[in-house]
Amino acid sequence: LLLIGAGLFVRSLHNLMTVNPGIEVSRLIEFSVEPTVIGYEDERGAAFAKTMLAHVRAVPAVQAAGLGSSALFEGGSWNSTYTLEGYTPEGNERVVAHNNAVSPGYFETLGMRLVAGRNFDERDEEPLKTENTAPWRTAIANEAFVRKYMDGNPVSALGRHVGFGRDPGTPTPIEIVGIVSDAKYRSIRGEIEAQMFFPRVTTGGGNAIVYVRTAQDPAAIFQTLRRVLRELEPNLPISGMQTFENRLERSLTNERLVASLSIVFGVLATLLAMIGLYGVMAHSVTRRRREIGIRMALGALSSTVARMILREVAILVAIGIVIGLPAAWAASPFIARQLY
Repeated sequence: LLLIGAGLFVRSLHNLMTVNPGIEVSRLIEFSVEPTVIGYEDERGAAFAKTMLAHVRAVPAVQAAGLGSSALFEGGSWNSTYTLEGYTPEGNERVVAHNNAVSPGYFETLGMRLVAGRNFDERDEEPLKTENTAPWRTAIANEAFVRKYMDGNPVSALGRHVGFGRDPGTPTPIEIVGIVSDAKYRSIRGEIEAQMFFPRVTTGGGNAIVYVRTAQDPAAIFQTLRRVLRELEPNLPISGMQTFENRLERSLTNERLVASLSIVFGVLATLLAMIGLYGVMAHSVTRRRREIGIRMALGALSSTVARMILREVAILVAIGIVIGLPAAWAASPFIARQLY
């Protein structure tokens, strides 16, 4: 029972470690910066973010860099309901997507493909001036959003408009200018969810999660990145600098712990069963020594005596298997939530 449970947890951990999250995790660095703490807000903060990215991209080993407002695989979510041009929800259905405000270079850094349309650029940096609406004039949706709320054709999704809210008459001033490939967002265990990405416009300064793709071992340039950022702004708070592979491993700490413990308990139980079985059979053979001697004196072969003893062992093992397999099958649904 314990060995089968351990096998399920190990297989689940292996599936999580090998699943495709939709981004290229190798040679990727993640860290967060908090310029608002030292007074960089709104337009000043947005200008600082652009300057910071330019300095990071100038590091020789850096291939690409971008930033977003939400970190991946942290379990949190910035989500909103939308009114989608040309789409009428059925009943109480809501058009919902998880959001992120990102800089140019974000998708390239994470290895997300542009399926249709264009990426964010300088045209998207000027905020929308209309009152009582979000500042964005453009957005990029992922393929899951297109499949869920449109006809599934990325090309026909270009040019459609959305707006925040679901009340009748909600304005839809935000144009979808691009479609990107799917990637996981809240956790590695989760399903692919509908996402909307917005540009970091001039009013979008603030704290950010920075992603950097390197041409060499990411850990080798940690000090270089910190030095470049300190030279740009000595008081800039920088935290959580790590490789994304390490970030991914840390997000699976609970699964790794459960799998390790289940292996330990399964192996210990197996060893105890083997020792116990050996002890019982050794005691049985010792008690039957006179009987065995008589059998061999009457012509029984040693191989025949060995088969007799092993047959009794096999019966005990078979009884254990007959009880254990149905028990494991019955117990599996109780740990199904822990499996992937």
